[in-house]
Amino acid sequence: MYKRKYIFYLQKIWKAWLQGGFGFASKMVAGHILRNSVSLNERRYMWERRWVRDLRQRSELTVVEIGVYFGDHAEYILKKLDIKQLYLIDPYESYGANQREGDRPRMSSVEQEARARLENHAEVTFIKKYSSDALDSIPDQVDLVYIDGNHAYEYVRDDIANYNHLVKRGGMLVGHDYAWPFPGVIYAVEEFNQETKSKLQLDLHGDWWFLFD
Repeated sequence: MYKRKYIFYLQKIWKAWLQGGFGFASKMVAGHILRNSVSLNERRYMWERRWVRDLRQRSELTVVEIGVYFGDHAEYILKKLDIKQLYLIDPYESYGANQREGDRPRMSSVEQEARARLENHAEVTFIKKYSSDALDSIPDQVDLVYIDGNHAYEYVRDDIANYNHLVKRGGMLVGHDYAWPFPGVIYAVEEFNQETKSKLQLDLHGDWWFLFD
């Protein structure tokens, strides 16, 4: 009984944030607290990604994912949505603040695992480039862009700026890690939100998104 009441009030608080009742700094802190107050399984059960639920009603989607890593999220998209074409953009190189000595062999191993994970999906196209260099490899109109690349502010800002215009009417611009450890993501997303007067939506998975009506 206590736990059900606790979850009930968490949902109420989160709804207030979604409706813009608090500033982005409080959303950053509170989102981190709320996510860590509820188990992963409970989040999956009670707070399924709403953008996935909305897109599930559509067929033959063209999707772009920036930041592939092991390919587990791409696999999730393929399982949940009716995908016609999925473009996976990742240079499989460390860069910026993420660069570390000895990363080259590790990233090569990560790439191999991603390709092996998705090798049976003919609808998948790997684009081994930086997202800023991959635009010519992407169709002019897509249903979904999912941004989960370098989380530094300037990279998130540029990914949003470069790719938002590719999203067709009724499509979505989505990203990950609107959360306490990634202030660069939050600043870039809020900046776009303020500049475009779009309606920013969030969930307890750390996802953020804009629906392009």
